[in-house]
Amino acid sequence: MTPTTAEPTFKPLDIARRYRIDVERVLSMIRRGELEAIDVSTGAGLRPRWVITAQALAKFENRKSNRPTPEPTPEPAPRPSRSKKAQRESWYRE
Repeated sequence: MTPTTAEPTFKPLDIARRYRIDVERVLSMIRRGELEAIDVSTGAGLRPRWVITAQALAKFENRKSNRPTPEPTPEPAPRPSRSKKAQRESWYRE
């Protein structure tokens, strides 16, 4: 996943402020894989500089949400082709 210029990105500090948690907790979530992030540091061996995309943040929020994903509603049963009165009348005719 690569950030695009149109998509907003966040730093771990932004996420920490948003949820009122410590930055270390955000970094821990990134290390554990709970929160997807992109390392934009320039070289190997350098300290990672994480960037979180809006899409990754939305996925994280959906996973952590206490609301279950809505299940599709079942299709209504087909209605009988004849009315009950017509069914009774046909029964008496037989």
